[in-house]
Amino acid sequence: MDHASGPTNPTPGAFGPTDAELVAAHLSGDRTALAAIYDRYADRLHDTAAGMLSDRHETADVTHDVFVIAAQRLDQLRDPALLRAWLFAVLRHEVYRRSRRRRRQRVVDAQAPELIEMTAAADLASEGAAVDAARLGESCDRPLRASMTATSWCWS
Repeated sequence: MDHASGPTNPTPGAFGPTDAELVAAHLSGDRTALAAIYDRYADRLHDTAAGMLSDRHETADVTHDVFVIAAQRLDQLRDPALLRAWLFAVLRHEVYRRSRRRRRQRVVDAQAPELIEMTAAADLASEGAAVDAARLGESCDRPLRASMTATSWCWS
């Protein structure tokens, strides 16, 4: 997708079907209708998402998710002429949902004193682990191995 060139059909109705016609076609089973909706709005949705998010991968994921949701829920659109506004509402909802989820995630520092104390106090024998801490350190070549003392596998 070339985001700099803009949408391929910037004026709905002038050079092709209207949004309402595309929605009706999609709902009647026309597989090309969703592709036409994508061609019409993907660049604008992507640009809007890029302005709301700081990560280009997340921007692409959100844009993709909007069209997955559209494919699944286009029948819930009350007024097919409002497709554009509906797609942007779905985009905003997905961006906010991801932002809330990201705020709930907590980064854990494997070298934090609390974590080192907790892992040092763990009794490997009582946990049933077959690997001792020294062998684990030799066998795992990842920076998070300090937090894996009670497991018998390595991060892949």
